[in-house]
Amino acid sequence: MQSYLFQIIYSTVIFIIQYYLYIQEVCFVANISVRVDEKMKKEMERLKQVNWSEVIRVAIKERLNQEKQKNLAKAVLINEKIRKIAPKGYDSTSVIREWRERRSQGPERPT
Repeated sequence: MQSYLFQIIYSTVIFIIQYYLYIQEVCFVANISVRVDEKMKKEMERLKQVNWSEVIRVAIKERLNQEKQKNLAKAVLINEKIRKIAPKGYDSTSVIREWRERRSQGPERPT
């Protein structure tokens, strides 16, 4: 009896989660319009097997990724321009060790 009740509760919870995810997917998707000329529209109508929404969605994703890569490349170039070169003889390991020791000691308390 207890196992049967658990199965009912478990399947109900799974159903609710799946339904919630479906609603999230359907209700929170933006809708956009695209204008094409008549000739292109007729050519698209001939190709009924093509999911044009998916084609446009993939093209938009690719373009967004290209723009992100451009921005990343710009950020790298800017970083290279403003980067300071360490002076001769500078030992970064001693600075890192010093800050780690300060951190491990904890905050200083006023007396």
